[in-house]
Amino acid sequence: MDYPRRVGGSGKTVYRRDYKSFRGVDFSSPPEQTDAAHSPDAVNIMSDDSGALVKRPGYRPVGKYDGRIFGIHRFEDGGVTRLLVHAGNTIWLHGASPKALISGVNEERSVSAVCGGRLWILTGREYLVFDKDRIDRVRDIAYVPTVKIGCDPATGAGTLHEAVNLLSDRRRLCFLGDGETLSYMIDADGYDSVESVTVNGCARSFSEDPGRKSVTFQTAPSKPPVPGQDNVEVVYRKSAEGKAEAIERCRVIGLFGAGGADADRLFFSGNPKRKNVDWHCGISAPGYGVDPTYVPDTSFACIGSDGCGIVGYRRLGSYQVILKEQNDQDASMFLRSGGLDAAGETCFYLTQGASGIGAAAAGTLANLGDEPLFLSKQNGICGITTSELEVKASVQNRSWFVDSRLKREKEPEKAFAAEWKGRYLLALNGHVYVLDSRQAKTYREHSGSGYVYECFFWDNVPAVCFCESDGELFFGTRDGFLCKFSTDCSDDSAVYRDISGGGEETAVCAWWTTGTEDDGFMGRRKKCLDRQCAVLLRQTGASASVGLDVSVDGGDWTSAAEFVPDCRFSFEKADFSDWSFFTCRSARSFCVGKKLGKYTTLSLRVKNCVIGENLLCEGITRSFFIDKKLKG
Repeated sequence: MDYPRRVGGSGKTVYRRDYKSFRGVDFSSPPEQTDAAHSPDAVNIMSDDSGALVKRPGYRPVGKYDGRIFGIHRFEDGGVTRLLVHAGNTIWLHGASPKALISGVNEERSVSAVCGGRLWILTGREYLVFDKDRIDRVRDIAYVPTVKIGCDPATGAGTLHEAVNLLSDRRRLCFLGDGETLSYMIDADGYDSVESVTVNGCARSFSEDPGRKSVTFQTAPSKPPVPGQDNVEVVYRKSAEGKAEAIERCRVIGLFGAGGADADRLFFSGNPKRKNVDWHCGISAPGYGVDPTYVPDTSFACIGSDGCGIVGYRRLGSYQVILKEQNDQDASMFLRSGGLDAAGETCFYLTQGASGIGAAAAGTLANLGDEPLFLSKQNGICGITTSELEVKASVQNRSWFVDSRLKREKEPEKAFAAEWKGRYLLALNGHVYVLDSRQAKTYREHSGSGYVYECFFWDNVPAVCFCESDGELFFGTRDGFLCKFSTDCSDDSAVYRDISGGGEETAVCAWWTTGTEDDGFMGRRKKCLDRQCAVLLRQTGASASVGLDVSVDGGDWTSAAEFVPDCRFSFEKADFSDWSFFTCRSARSFCVGKKLGKYTTLSLRVKNCVIGENLLCEGITRSFFIDKKLKG
């Protein structure tokens, strides 16, 4: 711990304690061991680029929907950003007049990904696609694969071509007409119905046998105009129970591609009946591009133990990280790489990663810069790293400063996270834990990590899901309100207030507490000098009061001073009852006008709980001298 510095003085030696270049909270150290840059108790505070304390922005409702909001999905179409809101059993297109796109969907958390210029959504019961102001169920528009080509009319035998599509019960067969055979074998095991038959590209009438195994023509289809080229095409239906549900019941979606360079394929997992299995979409004809409506039944992979479910995916360089639940028996992380085989076909390979530390919830996976982060029930917020010398992923704690409080939160499986302006925000039970990548990383030996992020703690944020869009952060609430943080407002009085769905305004109540200081003289009393405790405040266009409280020897907080900086001149915000000729834009010091008294230990707290006001504290300083020894 750092100590006050000696600054001289006549008579008794005077010492000075400075608090500046604020970095974040430290809930994991005792208040007596907290250094001057950290706070053992701070709420609704951020540190700006210069190290000054500022309030978190307030929020306001921008939409009301029926039912809890289960997901907010962003889609950019032609340079226009659109938000889809999954509230209750309906997905809406957000706007001044919200438009209901589809109803009757599952009332659980939904996830989405953009692929091929469309937005693909999983609800845990449906697989949907949004395009051009409408939502379709993917099973209704799924690709029809050509399962065999060059089929013999009499036996149905041919060359396997494309795998069956899990999302569709429709299949296509291509025959080589011989000009003689009347009955064409479709499926020796039977089928549901034949949907269409074409010969040389033209529809033909046909009849089906009672056993539903073949179709019969009145006249035999001719030989193909081009020798060896299939000229008879049959599209038929053959259902299999639970086939489409394998994908529709998934709750996790991710993007990855061949070689790891292109994120062009959708991966699906999180089916509670197949916890350790994932699938990916395939290539469809005639364009031979990636098609999210086509999930071959051969595209599955079993990832580790079947008793431990897949929670989510993240990209890490040229690899896809597959995170699983907490698991003491098997690996909780795998790495997937992609490439091409000898035949030029895309193939994926799995490598086992770290064991023991699993993810608490899929919603907590987000990147901070280029580092994937997730919440672990036992280990706080963790980051995934790889060695440059070997393909092996490891997990390290990144939230040590807030872990003592974070690990006490109930229902961590309901947490949700997002990256916003260089910060990782984790919402849980009305609280938000913030990891700040914009500050220099810190090392704490007890964390067991190479580094940890500076952290902050916010309260009174009723978020159950996040969505970042064009630099703005939206969140949904349990009672159906779509809210956003008011960073788009230029007036502080609009930024620094929380507005509930009912229109009630409350202050963003923020404070920063120093550690419990004995000033390096544990066995002596100290005495602060008169008017030698000061707070350095940044000047703004509107007055923002700052209160200074003091706690002596662990006692209750008592008010020491209330500072109200003068306004800089502004016709827009001028209040002539608060008129001043002070126009300096630099920070200004305000001194405490009374003695703080004698103390063994001392804590200070700056705070602001006024609606529409910020808290812009650049630093705190106090001077003191050593007094009498403590009595035994």
